[in-house]
Amino acid sequence: MLIARLYCYDKGIDFSLYSKKSNFRFDKGWEDYFEPFCETATAEINRYINFDRYKTKPKTAKQQLLKAWKSSYKLTHPNVLLTEDIWIKIRSLDFVSKKFNLPVLHADKGDIFFMLRIILKQIWVYNTFVKNYLKTEMSRLLPPGDFCSIHIRRGDKVKESVFQPLSDYVEALPQLTEVHHIYVATDDYTVVEELRSLYPTINFFTNCPLDNRGYQQWTFNNLSSDKIKTDILNLLLDVEMIKASKHFSGTMSSNVGLFLALYKNIEECSYIDTFNRCFIN
Repeated sequence: MLIARLYCYDKGIDFSLYSKKSNFRFDKGWEDYFEPFCETATAEINRYINFDRYKTKPKTAKQQLLKAWKSSYKLTHPNVLLTEDIWIKIRSLDFVSKKFNLPVLHADKGDIFFMLRIILKQIWVYNTFVKNYLKTEMSRLLPPGDFCSIHIRRGDKVKESVFQPLSDYVEALPQLTEVHHIYVATDDYTVVEELRSLYPTINFFTNCPLDNRGYQQWTFNNLSSDKIKTDILNLLLDVEMIKASKHFSGTMSSNVGLFLALYKNIEECSYIDTFNRCFIN
């Protein structure tokens, strides 16, 4: 979404967001957690014609029907771009490697990371409900004094990327001998147990429930609205705890790690992988 927003700024295109049926919603979508930042698309048709990232050939009768519906929509709305119309463009090498000059953002000659950081500050504004939740939960979790943080995704993530030893995350933290508290953002409590065994002198603390043993996307997609709400709030809590930490260690190949490269001072982040095509197809 951030890159699409940047693309629209760069091309002078109005940006609107449809999140009513997003997998993170428990009621409205984006505004369940954040303040609105753009025009909100509410037409139910978006649910059926604007969910594809790529233009694909329909294989079933339902897909053929949806394609016909989409084609009809485009004929009557020739100036409206859907996600599939820009997806390849916004992840192309030409776009992600260019230098941007965007007076609308009061930014001159910045690369994609520079511009995305500006956009993120504009849109990442929690609503009152989330602000209060984070304030309460962070006061419960924060240790006395400074602390570091690590993010380790297990579950279905281990099928997508090279498995990294837990020690790599910890050893990547600077001045490790002076680190006494490390916040562990993870989907698998086994990670916390293993870290405590490896480094018994360090206080590893977490918000991960004891019974969480690895995130699976297909499971999340079938959760109740209340459970989705809880899981997303816990994810936002992880993000804010990491931002509050003195130093963070993680992987750029994970969405959380990539996001934190934009959200936290990059000088306070260490990445243990060499994933360098984070925006490119």
